[in-house]
Amino acid sequence: MFAIFGSTGTLGTALREIIKDGKFHTRKVWDVENTDGLEVFLKNFLEGVNTVINCVAYTDVNKAEFERDKCYKINVEFPKVLSKVCGYYDITLIHISSDYIFSGEEGFYTENDKPKPKGWYGETKRISEEVVLENCRKCYIVRTSWIFGKNGRNFFSIMPLKLLKNEDISTHDEQIVCPTPAKFLARMLVKITEYPYGIYHLTGKTPLTPLEGTILVKDAINSKSNINLLKPNLKIRPRVSVLLDTKIGYKKPPFVESILEYVGEAGLHRRIADQDR
Repeated sequence: MFAIFGSTGTLGTALREIIKDGKFHTRKVWDVENTDGLEVFLKNFLEGVNTVINCVAYTDVNKAEFERDKCYKINVEFPKVLSKVCGYYDITLIHISSDYIFSGEEGFYTENDKPKPKGWYGETKRISEEVVLENCRKCYIVRTSWIFGKNGRNFFSIMPLKLLKNEDISTHDEQIVCPTPAKFLARMLVKITEYPYGIYHLTGKTPLTPLEGTILVKDAINSKSNINLLKPNLKIRPRVSVLLDTKIGYKKPPFVESILEYVGEAGLHRRIADQDR
């Protein structure tokens, strides 16, 4: 049986559509910022569970610099206790990490490259990898990039919806990433237990900047939105953080195809049809 932590987020929502028989954590069940009594809660919650997927994360890169304690509690302290419990009860743990553990100076990274984060968010994700690997023998660290899908609040989740409404988009062309569809990632996480424990990279196929991605989607749905350029804070973000897979050799989903699938599944295909008329 699976247990999903962070089951209402973008990735958690996609996992719930695949995993019907499981245990699903939400903040209503337990606030992950509260570590008092957390170990006891986890021992009870994980009874009968053989595999845990931890999707819980503090992901606001800008606010993380000012909410360091909160970010650390969610990204480090929670997975630290979770991994200890999983290790003690011999439960497999799949922990989601990020391309932000890298500096972006080298650009293209394999699973064996040394992390060197720029910002606090990336640093907490780097530390989380260390504590999970230390505490749980049966673990997978899955690094991914810019997940988009239902219930998403990040750029690639929101941008297509704004384009459908012909709303203006503010974006930039100063980072190169591989946006990853949540639905694809969820399927891969369920299957990853077929492989040896360790660190894996799982992302979408297409390296691009947020501006390039916006233009591709804008053209695909014939949006009339205006695009405004802004300047991201690259002091806390990797410039180029393309994650290379050297272990599984999976078929990566193309960007535009995945975005259009997400838009259709989100019940927005009618808006696209209306715009085409």
